[in-house]
Amino acid sequence: MRDFPQAAENFCELIDRHGEYDRGELFGSLAIQLAHDCAVAAQLPIIEPDTEGEDRSAEQVASQSEKQLKLAASLRKKIGDMDTYWAVFDPTSKKEPDPAFCRVTWLRSILI
Repeated sequence: MRDFPQAAENFCELIDRHGEYDRGELFGSLAIQLAHDCAVAAQLPIIEPDTEGEDRSAEQVASQSEKQLKLAASLRKKIGDMDTYWAVFDPTSKKEPDPAFCRVTWLRSILI
């Protein structure tokens, strides 16, 4: 449980600094970081979060949403043609999947 805050901070820092990496470096770093985050998160106890005192005003929500939209747009630009979030996987297709596509699909499956 003590490791989770640092793991989460490292993930957020990687995402915030995504512009410093080329696409291959970013994907490699994400794969390693997400594997670590999943291992650390699996050790967390199940609890109900305490949200008392959180600022949930319309202004705060709008501000946070705007930041997230900008970050998402920047990440989409970096990921480029490998942004397959909306791509449909066809298990009946005989075409061999692109290894990079498999890696991104695996990363996405961890996030969701």
